[in-house]
Amino acid sequence: MSSADIIWKRGDRSMQVLGTTIGCRCDVRTLANGRRALNEVVYTTTRSRKQGVPYDPQLFPVGLWRLIAVEVPDLPDDYLGPKFIRTDACQKVERWDVEQADQLRYLQPTNDFVWDYGYLIHWSSWPTSLGCLCPTSVNDQLWICACASMALREGREMLLEVVS
Repeated sequence: MSSADIIWKRGDRSMQVLGTTIGCRCDVRTLANGRRALNEVVYTTTRSRKQGVPYDPQLFPVGLWRLIAVEVPDLPDDYLGPKFIRTDACQKVERWDVEQADQLRYLQPTNDFVWDYGYLIHWSSWPTSLGCLCPTSVNDQLWICACASMALREGREMLLEVVS
């Protein structure tokens, strides 16, 4: 039995949060699954939260991760929702070469792997994400944020386990 506060199995449309089942999604449009167009270039997130290098986005990584912060987007945001949760989740992803012709587009994978750190838990009105876990209800997202905020204020860890 896991000691994690949140448990999600890749591919499932729900996750366990403090013993309660809530709906969620992690639907990623990738070049590999044919749902990302060559001109829809996205970038990794570095450890310091800066824009990294072009890559083909991936599902939230398997592992045991800490929830590290609850934040409000800088501007009203229908992608990140009213609040979002940062995690320490990361994984190695392949950097892609891009070219700028009439528009920026993916060219080819480089066989050079870099770390991507941009894995969040957030509600979104968008049907897909770049690998983040997205509760399907904004109220569920706000509840998770409240639980995480309380744990962080009290100096307690909240853990997320992602299994394959």
